[in-house]
Amino acid sequence: MRGEIVVGELVYLAVERHYRDLRDGAKRGLRFDVGRAWHIIRYIEKYFVHIKGSLAGKPILLDPWQKFWTAVKYGWLREDGYRRFTRGYEEVARKNGKSTWTGPQGDLLCVRGTLKTNQEAEAWLSPCARSIWRAVLKALWLRWTGPRI
Repeated sequence: MRGEIVVGELVYLAVERHYRDLRDGAKRGLRFDVGRAWHIIRYIEKYFVHIKGSLAGKPILLDPWQKFWTAVKYGWLREDGYRRFTRGYEEVARKNGKSTWTGPQGDLLCVRGTLKTNQEAEAWLSPCARSIWRAVLKALWLRWTGPRI
């Protein structure tokens, strides 16, 4: 909002909506749970490691943009306590950590039993998602069996 980072129009509008809702969301039954947002970010950074390349075996540390989108997706709650956003769309270029970032989110949703519909479960079990699940399982295995960092 200060003009320090160049973003596209849709990203700008999403950030603007986030700040507007922080200010006025309660009037519409929305609240932002900072603790919940940080819980998911910390879960990813604590329990998951990179599985290939020079960072293999090292903890995943989310970039600021990943922390923002994770916080928005999981931190906003409706009046009834359920998540405001149950779907998200991020368009990111190749090799920018999408699987590394989204795999742990799927793990958290399944482990915590928060998948609400068959469509969500099917999306996580589709052929497209297999590589992400392999990465999640390998990251967990490396974390549990590898040297303590």
